[in-house]
Amino acid sequence: LFPYTTLFRSNSNGWTTGNSVSAIGLAPSDTNTVYAAGYNRLFVTTNHGTSWTEHSLPVSGNVADIQVDRTTSTTAFAVISNFTGAGNVFKTTNGGSTWTNISGNLPSEPVWSLQIDLDGTLYAGADDGVYTSQNGGTNWNRLATGLPNAQVFQLALNTSLRILGAGTHGRGAWEIGTLLPSPNMTIAKSHAGS
Repeated sequence: LFPYTTLFRSNSNGWTTGNSVSAIGLAPSDTNTVYAAGYNRLFVTTNHGTSWTEHSLPVSGNVADIQVDRTTSTTAFAVISNFTGAGNVFKTTNGGSTWTNISGNLPSEPVWSLQIDLDGTLYAGADDGVYTSQNGGTNWNRLATGLPNAQVFQLALNTSLRILGAGTHGRGAWEIGTLLPSPNMTIAKSHAGS
């Protein structure tokens, strides 16, 4: 939501997109691999920022979030926060060279945030709430009873406590607990004003 134009690493060696940087994805299994994106542009480095390779997504729009697989740095997910008409959740398995639309049956609306659970379950923060997919994005289901129809700009997943936090636009922060074994039966609790 607060884009900048330059990404710096600790030794002050910089990278400039020419556009704003709206999302950064770090590879947990490989500290040399970083994904960074802005509007219509996505770059990947595999050498800790010494050089960057630009890749294309199949749609135009602002990349709002990038998440990288915990064990495979060449597998990553990107979400688009615009009405594209051609999907808003994409996956790469080759380090960004090609991207597959995994929006499945998601509503055709902006997606703002994504989290990946330990078992590969995906959680997407969209324009009207949180959705989950347990089959790689083929089918998506609305998550949580009690969560309002609000833009979910940020998701945070605590895998130890089995809690998904959801930050909304104008409806506060929500906690979606007891994610397993039945994500669709969870109850959302508001933390607005706390």
